[in-house]
Amino acid sequence: MPNMKQFQPGQKFIVISVIGGFVIGLGGGYALWEYPEYLLLETVPRIESPAAPVEPLVADNEPEIQPSQFESLVIRANEATDSGDYAAAVELLMLAELSAVVAKEMEAVDYLLGKAVNLRVSQLRQAQKLAEIDTLYESVTLAMPERAEFYLRLAEHRMDMDNDQGALPVLAQIENHHQWGGRARELIAMITAPELAMPLANVPLSRSRNQFVVTASLDGQREVRLLIDTGASVTIVTPAILESLGYVLGSRTGKFATANGEVDAPLVGIQSLTVGGQVVSPITVGAISLSRRTASFDGLLGMNFLQKFEFSLDQQRSVLELHFRRYEGDVQ
Repeated sequence: MPNMKQFQPGQKFIVISVIGGFVIGLGGGYALWEYPEYLLLETVPRIESPAAPVEPLVADNEPEIQPSQFESLVIRANEATDSGDYAAAVELLMLAELSAVVAKEMEAVDYLLGKAVNLRVSQLRQAQKLAEIDTLYESVTLAMPERAEFYLRLAEHRMDMDNDQGALPVLAQIENHHQWGGRARELIAMITAPELAMPLANVPLSRSRNQFVVTASLDGQREVRLLIDTGASVTIVTPAILESLGYVLGSRTGKFATANGEVDAPLVGIQSLTVGGQVVSPITVGAISLSRRTASFDGLLGMNFLQKFEFSLDQQRSVLELHFRRYEGDVQ
């Protein structure tokens, strides 16, 4: 270090200033090296930002779980059923069926729809709105073509309304169905073969011992009582009745088996013979006087009339059923 005594006063000031500046600079540099962050934080002002609200990780109130479209439709359908608006319930359930995904939902629709349809049909029947029942069933089959049971209901309703031809195309769509096809085929057979399903006539009979007597009309003019005899090939009428109608007993004859043996008797072609409203015209009858045992009758109803029909005797009801005959014989 230099001896300050050898410097003049002005020179002493300069030397002291240089030394002082060096010491101050050395101290500042050491401070920057030892505490840089502290000095920077002090020299650079901080900018404070406003505190942002902290979102809770879990909401205080969990949101409600909304029902699915299927559940919503079913709820509304049940409300409509409870209020008696069965038509609306049916519409809502048909929409619900489109939204059903799992088997459980489909089974629920099946049950609820069947119930709603039954209630609506009952409602329409009470109001005598039978045409609307047809519309209801048809709308269900169009919206749900896989539901074969509603095709069957539609067809049966149309048959009840005497609309067999309208029922046929409906039944044809399900005649091969694994569950309902058998019943559909039965109904088709009933419609296409009406002679087997519905008789043309149910003719009341009276009894004579073990035999049956039917009332008939000759030429639409004379009422007669004829004993039904399926063993007689030709119908028999007493000569007096035929003559009263203006017929002349000619030389044309036929052989007849009677209680007195086989006899020849006149054959007469009359205009018509009517039983139970069913007419056979013309028809040949034999002119034979009956025995005392059958004197209370006017003749026998033979097979040349009965063969024109499929017929049956219901002995319990005392009724002669006449049906269409598919293949008519040549007996006259």
